[in-house]
Amino acid sequence: MVEDTTSPNNQPAPLYETVTTTVRKYYRHPPSESHAGLLEPPSELIRMPFSGLVRSGYVYDYEMTRHAPFDEDDHPEQPARITSIYESLNNSQCIKRMLKINSRNVTRAEVTLVHSPEHWDRVNMLAFIPEVELRALIPLHERMSIYVNPMTTYAALLSAGSLLELTKAVCDERIRNGFAIVRPPGHHAEPEQMMGFSFFNNASIAARWAQKNYPNSVKRVLILDWDVHHGNGTQRAFYDDPSVLYISLHRYENGTFYPGSDFGGMNMTGSGAGEGFSVNIPWPHAGMGDPEYLQAFNQVVMPISQEFAPDLVIISAGYDAAINDPLGENLITPLGYAQMTHQLSSLAGGKMVVALEGGYNLDSIATSATSTTQTLLGEIPPQAPFNSVAKTTAMETLHDVCMVQSKYWKSVSPKSNVNSSLQPSSENVTSIYEVLSKYREQLLYEKYNMFSLDITDEEIKRRFENQVMATSDLYSVDTLLVNVHDFGNLLFESKNNGEIKLDKSFLVDTTERILDMAESKKWGVIDVNIFHNFANQSRQTRLLRTQIDPVKDLLVWLWDNFIDLSKPNLKVVFVGFGSACAAITKFFEMRRSTVEKRVHASIYIPGMLDVPRVLKIMKDWYESKTLVIIPSVHDHVENGKPFKSFGKVLASTESSSWVLVEKHYDDILEWISSRNGDRLSPPSSVFAEGSNKMEVT
Repeated sequence: MVEDTTSPNNQPAPLYETVTTTVRKYYRHPPSESHAGLLEPPSELIRMPFSGLVRSGYVYDYEMTRHAPFDEDDHPEQPARITSIYESLNNSQCIKRMLKINSRNVTRAEVTLVHSPEHWDRVNMLAFIPEVELRALIPLHERMSIYVNPMTTYAALLSAGSLLELTKAVCDERIRNGFAIVRPPGHHAEPEQMMGFSFFNNASIAARWAQKNYPNSVKRVLILDWDVHHGNGTQRAFYDDPSVLYISLHRYENGTFYPGSDFGGMNMTGSGAGEGFSVNIPWPHAGMGDPEYLQAFNQVVMPISQEFAPDLVIISAGYDAAINDPLGENLITPLGYAQMTHQLSSLAGGKMVVALEGGYNLDSIATSATSTTQTLLGEIPPQAPFNSVAKTTAMETLHDVCMVQSKYWKSVSPKSNVNSSLQPSSENVTSIYEVLSKYREQLLYEKYNMFSLDITDEEIKRRFENQVMATSDLYSVDTLLVNVHDFGNLLFESKNNGEIKLDKSFLVDTTERILDMAESKKWGVIDVNIFHNFANQSRQTRLLRTQIDPVKDLLVWLWDNFIDLSKPNLKVVFVGFGSACAAITKFFEMRRSTVEKRVHASIYIPGMLDVPRVLKIMKDWYESKTLVIIPSVHDHVENGKPFKSFGKVLASTESSSWVLVEKHYDDILEWISSRNGDRLSPPSSVFAEGSNKMEVT
């Protein structure tokens, strides 16, 4: 198991570097029957389009459960923390979609990138202390907030080394991102001291290791720490270093909450060249949940991170701020963790490593880690409910943090923080989306004579009421256009107090040009606005329910209850924007036999989202019917080559959806006309029959 047993001058390594061969016989905690019976699931790896890059990976080794307290079965940092996460990921079908990365021990040279050689010696020598002496040292270890058994060193070496292997896989571009299911945790371990259940500072070692081994591609690293406790060890490791940005959101309580010092205060911003590169968001009390954390992301975390522009993101993912955690007493839901992960995925080209830290309720840690992992796999988390408002104390804290950090970062300003006195209560809040939905309903009625379609399925109606409009000629037209889209782009300026300047704010309707086309051609229209009304709170936290699924369900219902009941020779055209494209593809697969007969053309404009891929059994039909228009800077274009299962791909020099539709209006009309058999002009070279070459125009 040991990776490096010789020193750089080829001399035998010190005895403590081969410690695992000495202590492997110590198996106090054999695998449970249920865990031992878990079979490695068959692989169904999810890959990035064309490049072949596996989207996500994981590292996990049951050997890390050997670190356990002698006689205490209910210690919060228990071995079941990682087994519960692994079993949850396996049960939710995540494991089989991820690349398994092999575990290994960390070496002395790697640990001393952050820790002192003396610290390495102290941790390794723990393995040689007899059990009777370790028991005698329990009071001392409890004062350090750690426990030790003969297998502790082995688990600590494996925990840090496994994270390095996962980091290597991301930096080598074998995977885009990954989750390290490791223990013991690390963010409390300081360069000279083990504490807070931590022995080696896993995340810090990984950051420094990546910078050393990939000097050309990993210059700047962001470590985002959402553990409920301040990561004092991580901040200490990089306090004077401008190449590593450390951001921590933690319960602080004026320095009285563990680790119990003022080092986690908002004024601790770094020293020397590193001043401004430590960002603390210290919550004044327990009870902070999704609204507070997402507000912090919007005002502080993401603006600073985007300005820093990291080459690699490491999340110190403690789940002790999750709802029901006995130590953290905060209220983050699985949806909250998914939202934060989703936002961080936009950084560093998606190169992200998630390293387990704390989290002490087994159900909470399992569901929260699963939600995080599903987001790593590309599942789009549901939108957060609008009617949740951040606590006044949290807003005040964020205002003060912005005051401090505005000295170092142009992207944050206390003026952007809405004054707490202006915060609406949940009783008098009306979502902007509700207002605009009513406006759109009225607009489509007045301009296109469209009416709100009566949806009889109660669950679908709760989500999409007044968001599905149709013309009155559904059963008489020869061609029906189904336009499925997100809301459009709301562009606005704000005043210094956070209020919107209404005279300089605009709603850009991306799809109006499509509706004009349908009207000029005398086609029928069903218009679906996919902004979700998450009225049912219980459905928000369902881990396997993404943005795509409700839209797919709606399309199936519309097909079965309206479209497929119309006249047999009806020609159906689908146009999808944004995340609607993936939902339409899933719907095509659900109703393949009738879809292939009725759907004559489909147009996809996904923006920067992944280009959906259809089942192999439909690829020939799909290629002949589907035109995908994407910006030339899309991941799909880079390293791309044609595949029938992606449809006909047209790469545009435009990136904004509304400009893209305007520029390629004739291409869209020609594609639909040619597939409907009423072509008005000869085909352009872009759409030549029998060619699947990706074009850039």
